[in-house]
Amino acid sequence: MQSVLRMVLVDPCSMTREDLKRILAGMDPVWVEAECGHYDELAEILSQTGVDIVIIGIDSDPARALELVAEVGRLSPQTRIFVTSSLSESGPILQAMRAGAHEYLTTPIQMEDMLPALDRVRQATNRNGSTTGSSKVISVTGVVGGVGSTCVAVNAGCSLAADPNRRVVLVDLDLVMGDADVCLDLVHSYTLTDVVENISRLDFTLLKRSLVQHKSGLWFLPHPCNLTDVTRVHADSLKRLIGLLKATFTHVILNLSNGFRDTDIAAMETSDTVLMVAQLDVSCIRNLGRLLKALEGSNGLLDRTKVVMNRVGAKELSIPLEKAEETIGREVYWQIPNDWQSTMAARTAGVPLIVHAPKSKASQAIAKLAIDLDAPAEGGSTGNNGNSNGSAPKRRGLLAMLTGSA
Repeated sequence: MQSVLRMVLVDPCSMTREDLKRILAGMDPVWVEAECGHYDELAEILSQTGVDIVIIGIDSDPARALELVAEVGRLSPQTRIFVTSSLSESGPILQAMRAGAHEYLTTPIQMEDMLPALDRVRQATNRNGSTTGSSKVISVTGVVGGVGSTCVAVNAGCSLAADPNRRVVLVDLDLVMGDADVCLDLVHSYTLTDVVENISRLDFTLLKRSLVQHKSGLWFLPHPCNLTDVTRVHADSLKRLIGLLKATFTHVILNLSNGFRDTDIAAMETSDTVLMVAQLDVSCIRNLGRLLKALEGSNGLLDRTKVVMNRVGAKELSIPLEKAEETIGREVYWQIPNDWQSTMAARTAGVPLIVHAPKSKASQAIAKLAIDLDAPAEGGSTGNNGNSNGSAPKRRGLLAMLTGSA
């Protein structure tokens, strides 16, 4: 799958910008992060986000526009610069190239001219080994309610966001019962409903305005406030939103419900990794086995699913880890020790666990989980307990005994 090419349009002429956006709307995967009606606005945009392409219309003020081309080359040398103009003479073309432009496109721009230019950007990106436009999407779900999947999603997100080189966003897709906002003590006037209903006109500025940033650095988009709004969030719009978030953020964390609605399934299908959170009790192990079985033959989704066992060591959770692994036919990817008291205190205070009790074993386990999730996929990870991610041979175990199956 190709990475999304992120671009900024700069042209004082609104008609030219609209014509260009219509051309780009039919091309995947590209996304216009922002558009500037004044040449002087671009520097601020570039200071906020890295983009692959800047398209500068030079007809309104050729001298200032060419100065801007050179300025972009100095501020962001990895960014490819497209110049657009109604002039097709050799003189303006030569001036633009000398200023630092990589492509010169004559307006009105035709799709057959734009497509080869975009292909050249992708080829240059691949040669340079650039990671611009790449992003990791991580879904987190619980096999039943109350297993701590939201806690894992929130704290893994905050751990990742602690690195200023990462841009991390958390989207609460538990549309009915989500409480990630409680864990972060965040109130925001925009919700997921507002964003998906305006998906066709989203750009970088509107998207950032729709999100709220936690002091940890984590960006956040809450679930719908009203239950009547839940039905307005559709799987197709959600997939489009995830694609746009990937274009701006290095990590997209999706906090799913445990109802496995169509939106949850859509989120899982777009994810690089699905964390399935469980506990060592009968209901969890039974549901976990059923869910993993359901994912077989789901176009590689099972291979991207990893089991996280939460509250390991709690006295009331009596099933041994080895028996659970034998039952589900799969080794546990990650273990998070039990720390119920600190977790509840953090939730009550509206503070992430890794901030409230950074030295607790649970906090340290989640922080290490975040690091492992960010590691290159080559060779596979073994998790913090030395377990591999592959499937173990299925044997008759606890689930078989509970269901009476062979």
